[in-house]
Amino acid sequence: MPDEKIKVIVPSAHSLAQRTSVELKSLGEEAFVLLPVAAGLTLCYDILYSCRSVGFEHIQGYVASQISFVVNLVAAEMDIS
Repeated sequence: MPDEKIKVIVPSAHSLAQRTSVELKSLGEEAFVLLPVAAGLTLCYDILYSCRSVGFEHIQGYVASQISFVVNLVAAEMDIS
């Protein structure tokens, strides 16, 4: 996964909101809204692995049970995803 492009969503007022790309390592101080690992989704594992591969452990923010909740939490400026 380190060589693959992934999307990041941030609140519209976030300092990265106007950027067209960001380096994953620049997100090291951000809390992430993620789906629960227990949901069995490999996406969560991929994100955790990718963060570690660039030198940081992700900061766990909110856990959302559905993708639409992730988007809503980010829009409400709770965290990024």
